[in-house]
Amino acid sequence: MKKLVFTLLVCSGLILLAACSPATPADPTATQSGVQLTPYQTATLTPTVTATPLNQPTSTPRPTITPTPRTYEVRANDTLLSIAYYYGITLDELIAANPDIDPALMAIGTNLVIPAAREATGTAAAPTPTPFGVTSGELNCIQSATGGLHCFVILENERKNPATNLTGEFTLVNAAGEETGSRVVMLALRLLEPGARIPFYTYFAPPLENDTQVFFNLLTATRADNESTAVQPLVVKIDDLAIPEDGLSAQAVGSVVLENSDVDAKAITLVAVAYDSLGNVVGLRRVEEKVTLVPQTPYDFSLEVFSTGGEIVSVEVYAEAEL
Repeated sequence: MKKLVFTLLVCSGLILLAACSPATPADPTATQSGVQLTPYQTATLTPTVTATPLNQPTSTPRPTITPTPRTYEVRANDTLLSIAYYYGITLDELIAANPDIDPALMAIGTNLVIPAAREATGTAAAPTPTPFGVTSGELNCIQSATGGLHCFVILENERKNPATNLTGEFTLVNAAGEETGSRVVMLALRLLEPGARIPFYTYFAPPLENDTQVFFNLLTATRADNESTAVQPLVVKIDDLAIPEDGLSAQAVGSVVLENSDVDAKAITLVAVAYDSLGNVVGLRRVEEKVTLVPQTPYDFSLEVFSTGGEIVSVEVYAEAEL
């Protein structure tokens, strides 16, 4: 019994000694190298404000065409052509809506009726006329007594069909080659018959810069459709042409006849063109008359034209009727 107790005491001592002994260090080669982790961080965006510049100009859309007629107040340098292009209508439509307006005497502040387009469309755009072969002659400018310029360019139709929608542009250029002004004009008649020649005309008022040059550019010309046009040419007969000795004026007396129509005309336009001995245009007179013209019935006229410079030696008269 004593032997058994002794044995148990010895074993318990050995166990205590084993527990108190230091641990054997691990093999350094078996230790895995540690990986340094970088914490993931979500960046927070700082909101920014985009400044809007003050007084910054913004584009203004051109007016949208509506089916309701409106009015327009004429401003400086406006022409019937430019107004018609702006509103997306034809020149004939604008003239028909304003029968009492004389394009040559249209004053600033005049109120025009802008007719509705045939169909309501988007932003108005300038029409692109079909080119038609007409010939423009040399530019001839005559200085007035006050320092202005009377400028003419003859337009001649050498085709077998009449031309219409005839517009041109006169441009002023100074000695430095800079454009100082321009004028878009219409022909005096809406139709230019085969073989006819009628000048474009404009006047630049003084003062004008020294060594100013004038240039001309034909803008539009289209072939006219006689079956659908509301304008018909008149046959002109000059019975007498009186030119005083000074040649500064001329009086043409004659008659016009509407031949190619079955309906009466409600108005006529007469244009007298004066030439000097060299064939240069020196005068132009355009007259509109509200008359009822019966087909095949002559209508008598007396038309006076004045010279802008140089003696008049001959006069041509052209006419058309509005049906």
